[in-house]
Amino acid sequence: MKSTVTLSELLEQAPKVIRRAEKDGSVAVSRRGRTVAFVVSRERMEAILETVEILADTKLMKSIRDYESGAVKPNRFQPDEV
Repeated sequence: MKSTVTLSELLEQAPKVIRRAEKDGSVAVSRRGRTVAFVVSRERMEAILETVEILADTKLMKSIRDYESGAVKPNRFQPDEV
């Protein structure tokens, strides 16, 4: 099965399309040659939501930028502290 299906194919083969999305992360759905929707696996959707939450956290994003620029070094933890 391809990574894009038509709306008609989705309606006729929903279980197959969902299995493909579970396996590959997502399947695009097109109507009249234009992508109009996506069937997204739970795992992919959870990853998207986690990314959005991280991006929305201004303190966390500042920490990440500071670390990437070398402005701060990571703290070292002892095994019993984790």
